Amino acid sequence: MNQLMWCRVLLAMLTCSACIGATGCASDGRVPPARGDAFMVEMMYRDDGNVIALYRVEEDGTFGFGGGQNALAERMSYTTILSVDDLDTLQLRIDEARWAYEDIESTNEPETRRYDIRYEWPTGWARHKVRGESQRIRPVHDLLIEFSERRLQRDLDTLPKPGIQRR
Repeated sequence: MNQLMWCRVLLAMLTCSACIGATGCASDGRVPPARGDAFMVEMMYRDDGNVIALYRVEEDGTFGFGGGQNALAERMSYTTILSVDDLDTLQLRIDEARWAYEDIESTNEPETRRYDIRYEWPTGWARHKVRGESQRIRPVHDLLIEFSERRLQRDLDTLPKPGIQRR
């Protein structure tokens, strides 16, 4: 009887140490991406006034943007290939925001703002649903906005430049 009890205690200790060892990795089983790894990020942004935008960066460096009804239907109205520098800057901002390591807290301010983020890399993934603004999202969102505004540059370049126009 005494040996049976010791066996149960030993089995319980082994089970507990296995559980502790398994959760000692990055949260949710995430193994952080290595610098230069291919990655995919998708952000659905919703705000008051029915502002909706979908941003997606694929593993091959393709950037896509869809706004309004296109975003709701998950269609991209604009696509382009990002440069290596653009991808490095994006990965750096995501790393600084620790998207692969930690959950992003919701502030609920403003109440109508929503972010739905998927971030995937060869050895892991992260998903964040955030209500309100977050300092850990804003730098990445600003960069995605910058990428999406490039679609307007060709039209802006055709407009007259300020100053005296000579013929």
